[in-house]
Amino acid sequence: MATSNRTSRVARIITCCVAGVLAVTLVAAGGWALWVDRVERDDAGFVSTGPLRMHTETYAIVGDLRGDGPAWLYGSTVLGDAQVRVHARGESTLFVGIARKADVDRYLAGAGYATIDHFGTSAETTHPGRAPSNPRQSSIWAVSRIGAGEMTVPWTPRSGDWRIVMMNADAGAGVSVRGTLAAEVPALPWVAGGALLCGLLAAGAAALLIRPVMGGRRSSPPAAQQPSEPRTPVTA
Repeated sequence: MATSNRTSRVARIITCCVAGVLAVTLVAAGGWALWVDRVERDDAGFVSTGPLRMHTETYAIVGDLRGDGPAWLYGSTVLGDAQVRVHARGESTLFVGIARKADVDRYLAGAGYATIDHFGTSAETTHPGRAPSNPRQSSIWAVSRIGAGEMTVPWTPRSGDWRIVMMNADAGAGVSVRGTLAAEVPALPWVAGGALLCGLLAAGAAALLIRPVMGGRRSSPPAAQQPSEPRTPVTA
């Protein structure tokens, strides 16, 4: 019987620890999401990542318009309208275009360019090659901008895989830019509220699980009564 009670107490403690860790994780994630939504969101209603400084001695910098995780995280429902903000370093005129991944791959076939995984990292992979054709002569771009200094490229997420290409307007070598990716993320308040609520529920569950264990430790079993010795009758 004692072994069964000890096993049940250990199981409760383990479950309580798991619930406690889950509660802390959810509350921290919900607090971070709430901070980003209330503090980091700009006056236009966008949440930004970066800025990311990118440079290559080749002819273009290419990045996917999505990050890690499932594709539905980067759809219009979760991500909302997006903006790619690019600032050309120096006095060069920059071309920024967004096109389908397959079209970009064909356009840059045999050309030298650098790829980044997404706008959350500056890690680059260089692909050596020749100069590509002038980007303004290609019709693959769904959205494109040309200019010097800072530019904003609006983007509404669409189905499929899309890539952004940043290069000099004359297709010359040596591209140096600073860029950020901004999005509305309309689901962020709901994510924050849901994480905080689930964290509080997990904390409550942990408290309910630990109470019987702590109560059992505080209460000690009553001391066993010693048998009383029989009294010897007194004779006159």
